[in-house]
Amino acid sequence: MRASEGLLRGGIASELIHQLIAVFLVLALYRLFKRVDEALARQVVVLVLPRYEPFVSKSRGRSKSRKCRSSSGC
Repeated sequence: MRASEGLLRGGIASELIHQLIAVFLVLALYRLFKRVDEALARQVVVLVLPRYEPFVSKSRGRSKSRKCRSSSGC
């Protein structure tokens, strides 16, 4: 991890961007399906959006890598 810190940061950034795009996609699908059946559109959001909950927990990984960098034992 210490040897390729830039690669790790790039991977984290690309994952966050991917998940952000996916959240916008789910919301766009909701707007599209709402015209057909609002109840089913809500189900799509409820069933698909929790898959992107780790989006919030990715920031914890950054603090973990900082601790690893500052401590001698990783």
